[in-house]
Amino acid sequence: MLLEFAPKYTAKYYEVVEIKSKKSALFLHLHGEGVLPALRLEPSTELNMGYVMVGEALYKTFNLVNESDLDLDFKINLLSQHTEIVQSITFDCEIGNSNESGILPFQCQPHVGVVPKGGSKEIKVKFTPDHSGLFKDTILVTLINQYSTQPLESRLPVVASASTGSLYIVSKNLPEPTVKLHTVVPHTEHHQSEEAISYCGSLHLVFLCSVESPSRVYTQKFSIGNCRGLGIKSDAGVGKDKGGKLAGDFVIDPLKAEVGPLAKAFSFSPQKASVDVTTPQEVVVTLTLPGELAIPNTSHAITTALTLKGETVEVYQLSLNVRIVK
Repeated sequence: MLLEFAPKYTAKYYEVVEIKSKKSALFLHLHGEGVLPALRLEPSTELNMGYVMVGEALYKTFNLVNESDLDLDFKINLLSQHTEIVQSITFDCEIGNSNESGILPFQCQPHVGVVPKGGSKEIKVKFTPDHSGLFKDTILVTLINQYSTQPLESRLPVVASASTGSLYIVSKNLPEPTVKLHTVVPHTEHHQSEEAISYCGSLHLVFLCSVESPSRVYTQKFSIGNCRGLGIKSDAGVGKDKGGKLAGDFVIDPLKAEVGPLAKAFSFSPQKASVDVTTPQEVVVTLTLPGELAIPNTSHAITTALTLKGETVEVYQLSLNVRIVK
C-alpha cells in the first residue's frame, strides 16, 4: 500500500484510514503537517562585488540557507535573461549595463541543486566585464516544488563596477567609474595650454556658498580606489602583475595663479599620493571663498587635470564649480 501526502495549505492534518477484511478491521491513524519552504539568502539585501579591471574576472559568493524541515530544490536565473521583462523596462531599475560581446557579465555556479534541510549551499558569482561602467542585475532563486503551481522566488540584487585602469574614482556624485555627471555647468575658466588634453572622463564638484554664512570655508570629498590584483586575468599564461608593485599614484595639477582669485581659493589634501589595494585614498577639496567673489546669484568655475597612474595612465578633467547664493 502506498500513501501520498500532498497538502495545499500550511496546517496540521489528521485522518483515519479503515482497512477491512472478512474477519477484522484495522484503523490506521495518519498525521501530517503542511509547511512552507523557508529559504534565506546571505547577504539578503545586495551583493556588491566592488571594482575590477576590464578583461579580468572577479568572484564573490552568497549562501542559500535552508531553515525548513525539508530538502529544497532550487534553480538560479538572472533577471536580464528574461527578455520579455527587459524589453518592457524603460527606466533605471534592477538591470543596468551589459557586455558588448553579448556574454552575461554575471554568472552563477551552480545554477541548479538541492539545499538539504537545516543546511546551506554556497553559490559562486563570477563577474567578467568587457568595458568600463557600472553593472547590475538581479539574481532570481526559484524553489522547485512539484506540488505547487506558483514556485517561490527570492531576489538578490548584484552590482559591480569595471574600470579600464587599476585606479578609479569614488564620489557620491559619481555612481559609475566612467564619470558622467552634471549636464549644466557654468562657464569654465581654462588654465591649460593650447595643446589639447584627451580626457577619459570628468568629475564635477559643486560648491554652494551663501554670502550670509559666517564661514567662508566649504569642502567636498572624493576618493581614489585601487583594484589592481583583485581580479583574475583571462589569459592564464600572464601573471597578474609580472612582479610589479600593486600600489598606484595620482596627482592633481596645480591651479594657475594667472586665472585669478579663484585659483588661490582652492586647496587639495592630498594633492598627490600613492593608493594601495586595501584602502581608498580620500581627497578633500577645500574652498575658502574670497570676499571679491561673494556676490549673490553668480557662478564661477575652473578646471584642472586629475591623473591616475596605475596599470594604465588616465587623465580626468576635474571641474570645480562655485555657486553663490544669498
